[in-house]
Amino acid sequence: MKYSIILLGLTLLGVAACETVVDIDVPQEAPRLVVTSFIGVDGPVWVSLSQSKSALSSAPIRGVSGAQISLLEDGQPVATLQEVIVPDSISRDRIDFITSYRSEYVPSAGKEYTLQISKEGFEPVEATATVTPPIPIANLQYDTTVVTFYDYNPVTDSSTITQQPVLDRVRLTIDDPAEEMNFYEILVLYYRTDYRYEIDDNGNYTVVDSSRYLSSPQLISEDPVVDDGDNFLEGDDDYYWWGNSSFMFSDEIFNGRRYTFNFNINRDRGFNIANNHGFSSSQEEASEYFITLRTLSEAQYRHMLSVDLQRETDGNPFAEPVPIYSNIQGGYGIFVGYSADVDTVSLE
Repeated sequence: MKYSIILLGLTLLGVAACETVVDIDVPQEAPRLVVTSFIGVDGPVWVSLSQSKSALSSAPIRGVSGAQISLLEDGQPVATLQEVIVPDSISRDRIDFITSYRSEYVPSAGKEYTLQISKEGFEPVEATATVTPPIPIANLQYDTTVVTFYDYNPVTDSSTITQQPVLDRVRLTIDDPAEEMNFYEILVLYYRTDYRYEIDDNGNYTVVDSSRYLSSPQLISEDPVVDDGDNFLEGDDDYYWWGNSSFMFSDEIFNGRRYTFNFNINRDRGFNIANNHGFSSSQEEASEYFITLRTLSEAQYRHMLSVDLQRETDGNPFAEPVPIYSNIQGGYGIFVGYSADVDTVSLE
């Protein structure tokens, strides 16, 4: 037994001593255009454009400026997208990773759209998408709750407290068509307003500027069509501090039937804070909500599912690599169309 151990040890030392290091040249692919564009009947056309990089590269992702982007509807040109100019007040370090292009053109349901992009130094890219006809909201029911808002002023160390009803639990019903596989996204939109203040030494502040925009609250759900177990954090006293901005799912478990999806609006406990620099956090306008049911293409669903899976495995050395679904010819990314049905809930 002693001799067997010694012989094994000498054998292993011999193998280690004969180790050969081989340098392998990994071919580097030329950068390609990376496109992200979701077009719908509820707004203008946006395109985000960047360039690919090697998986072994540690360089940051860079946007692509100066591209020529055309949109065709049923084969006919309808829009030329313009690059969005970033104000000098915004640091270039924060936005160099992506470049946005925009057109005020609003797509129509049932039409086929083609996106064509060219940029010197890159292979031209093209993609085609159809804006699917909307599937309407069959029924909508909801409950409300009362939330206390605290408007805190750190100069005077005091708060103004207000209470108002807000949307709480929502039950949205879909009559799902039976003849095809369908894909959906549910989200809630409402208006928020950002205020900029000037605060004097006595703690009095005056609004000097404001901006109003659509925002999406965080949503939570235990509905069986979505797997929500790993998508939010659970705080003390069963209070969920985080959630999803929307829910995306297929009709796999209710194909051809009426189905009611249940979800709740997650609340941030209504803190509005003014600070000494003259800015305030945004205020929720909780009197009106836009409950939105989007009808998606299979391409958009597969793309978003692959993105979610890649995020879940990021940093795990034992996970299988997850390729991102792409439908861009000559490049990478996604170009898809969706339609939407919107039901407005007014609490006034």
